[in-house]
Amino acid sequence: MDKPSGITSHDVVNQVRRLTGQPRVGHAGTLDPLATGLLPVLLGEATKISPFATADDKAYEATARLGIRTDTLDAEGTLLTDEPLDPCLDVEAVERALGPLRGKITQAVPRYSAVKVDGRRLHELAREGRDVTTPFRQVTIHRLDLVDLTPPDLRLAVTCSKGTYIRQVVADLGDALGPGAHVIALRRTRVGDLDVAEAVTLDQLQQPGVVPSHLLSLRQWAARSLACLDCTEDQARRTRQGQTLSFADLGHPVPPPSTRFALVRQDELIAVAQPTDETDRDYRLLRVFVKTDAQRCPM
Repeated sequence: MDKPSGITSHDVVNQVRRLTGQPRVGHAGTLDPLATGLLPVLLGEATKISPFATADDKAYEATARLGIRTDTLDAEGTLLTDEPLDPCLDVEAVERALGPLRGKITQAVPRYSAVKVDGRRLHELAREGRDVTTPFRQVTIHRLDLVDLTPPDLRLAVTCSKGTYIRQVVADLGDALGPGAHVIALRRTRVGDLDVAEAVTLDQLQQPGVVPSHLLSLRQWAARSLACLDCTEDQARRTRQGQTLSFADLGHPVPPPSTRFALVRQDELIAVAQPTDETDRDYRLLRVFVKTDAQRCPM
């Protein structure tokens, strides 16, 4: 889906559920209400791949406004500070400030986020006025490019690992430049191998025949996202019964440690698995999928 601004990711899921008649619908990677862009929506048996799809790297286009800080780090928040910009601010100054934000970094989790502290979500505690020490997490910024600088605004292109908060990247950049900054527009353009150019809008989704034309089967997702190991019909049956086989039985070399892979049979995704160091088995099953008819959305 190409999510519009002003609604939640859960709103999109509800509309897809209503239009498809599929009771089991989820999504891979929440977008804030302000944000637009790619939201993979998972139907039926595909809801099982959520942990893997959300783990993919993501790409964004972000517009930041310099000089203004808000409590939510975006345009939906309450004004905290409003400071003048350095009249000498130029591309070189921004590039210097971007440098420490690239690569593997330790990033603070925003106070207005869904991360839980002591069993409560941070945004709930923030709205109650609680003074809570927010956690930090390790993330990787693969790409952080300045696309345009037209003070007081600048545009960034970002490719990052799971769990990265673009709002925090912008806030940290604003602090490095002095007067602060917040996000005024954010668009997600990629999730793993999925591109927003393939996505459909909610308005388009209302048109007859559009939903089936924008569905990826689980087998198609696996081909784009994981190494795929073919298995026989008997091996597929045994896998669905919870049995694990050896890579020798499968006729495949052992994948690198901790590398997820898919067991497939023709047009079916049988399971997602991961190699193990255990002496009694070569891999462990992470998710097992039922037969083909249940892998497709009933339309």
